Amino acid sequence: MPWKKNTRKRAAKNSHAKCSMIRIPWIPEFSPIEFLKGVAERVKKSMCFSSMRRSSNRVSSSSMGRSKSIGVSVDYFRTAAVEDCIEFFHIQSSFSRSNS
Repeated sequence: MPWKKNTRKRAAKNSHAKCSMIRIPWIPEFSPIEFLKGVAERVKKSMCFSSMRRSSNRVSSSSMGRSKSIGVSVDYFRTAAVEDCIEFFHIQSSFSRSNS
């Protein structure tokens, strides 16, 4: 039965292909905006995790130094987020004025 060997090879090739594919769920209510929000949330979590991991790897004489470095990175991201929101509001307000 040569076709069984051929099937096994094909199945092995497909199992490798599945590892590298990104699966996007197909839901009728699926929205690209919701997908991007999910991606943004994952990126934010990974950045927070990596910054905490990086700061915990540093050798410090006191715990105050470590908590301060975490606070600085959080403040940086908050500031960047606030600036992005302000820019977004400015763009939206100018857009709504031009439509009026």
